[in-house]
Amino acid sequence: MASKLTTNLSIPKGKKAIVVGYVGGINVGDEAIVAVVANVLKEQYEFDVTIASGQVPLSQEYIGSAFSYIQAFYPGKGLDSRGHQALLNAIKDTDCVVFAGGGLLQDVHSTNLMRHCTYFATQAKRMGKHVLAFGLGAGPIKSAQGKALLQMFMDHNDRVFVRDTFSKQYIEDTLKVNVPHLHVGFDSILLVDRISKSGQVAAAETNKKWAGLCLREWKGFGLTQAKELTKALVNSGYQVLFMAYEKKDLALYAGLKAEFADDIALSDEQHFDSSLSTVANLDVLISMRLHANLFAILAGTRFVALAYDNKLKSVIGSLGFEERVLDLNADVAGVNVALATDFAQNNDKLALMQNTQRQHFAELLGCLNEQASKVSISKRYGARWFWALELSLKPRLRKAAMAVGPVAGKLIPNGIKKKVRQILGFDW
Repeated sequence: MASKLTTNLSIPKGKKAIVVGYVGGINVGDEAIVAVVANVLKEQYEFDVTIASGQVPLSQEYIGSAFSYIQAFYPGKGLDSRGHQALLNAIKDTDCVVFAGGGLLQDVHSTNLMRHCTYFATQAKRMGKHVLAFGLGAGPIKSAQGKALLQMFMDHNDRVFVRDTFSKQYIEDTLKVNVPHLHVGFDSILLVDRISKSGQVAAAETNKKWAGLCLREWKGFGLTQAKELTKALVNSGYQVLFMAYEKKDLALYAGLKAEFADDIALSDEQHFDSSLSTVANLDVLISMRLHANLFAILAGTRFVALAYDNKLKSVIGSLGFEERVLDLNADVAGVNVALATDFAQNNDKLALMQNTQRQHFAELLGCLNEQASKVSISKRYGARWFWALELSLKPRLRKAAMAVGPVAGKLIPNGIKKKVRQILGFDW
């Protein structure tokens, strides 16, 4: 599984880095991996770390105040011209941009996340900076623009580590070429040490065992299925703790709370440390969220992962726990059987994977001892034209289209309207 690289591992101290990901969402898993990468850069390598966040106050609360922050244009309300210039100035002032990992290379809902990451990569490379990516997940990418962004992102990175073999194969199959600076590692969360169990999961005084539920609404899974799992846990004598990894998960919790009252409580996910300690102090966990399951592996907490997409099977399987991954439509009886199965934690194997991941990270930073890679003139100018079109020309065209639409819309053939929608990216 480990990538074999020949890199000078004498990492310079005191470099400046901007850490980028899906930051400011808030999504607990994505904030957590950024926290991990930022902490390793700061504490182990003495980097001056700035975190790019779409909503800085939210990230400051979750990740902490030990780092500088710069306002990014996604996720969030976007930037005005002054904010955009501040972002470019921050990139100009840094030594490298580091993508912290997570499912950044996908366009399931839109291409906005890929656009955000690719913009950072292209602007940093335009300024002659090192661009490094670690623990990335890839796919699915369905749109033509998503595939173009993937190509641009890979072209403007010095070195990329993905979190599983599936992601590497997906990138190379999508681009239809082998990528020499693309390597396979593990999820960035494996940079964390083993998580120790301590304290109580929640404030309530109880002698019951604790079961964690980390669920989300998904096609084929909703409140009905969540109620079945909760009922089974309560009937087995568990006090249930619901973990909301995104704000929209709270709607699912509200439905469960109305049904199960004092048998279910909501965990505190406001800080990175609380996310770790919550999972560490559970007796069992049922989770659809990848990083809650990875926390469980690091803590030795018995878990069952419900896979709503390929990443859970691939990433958790790569760590040797594929038997604990069930399909999303698994029945309650199957989940109970899996929960009752002894947790086959191999501490030596886990430690080896963690050490391998730390080696990967050192190899990634080893690029800083080399000259930053160059991008061909055609690709550089292609990127500049792309962003000029996306950030300047298209907004102006959208504004003009909105102005003339009420008058000219009825006169324009549907085929042309469809083409305009595709080009400008809005319903016209």
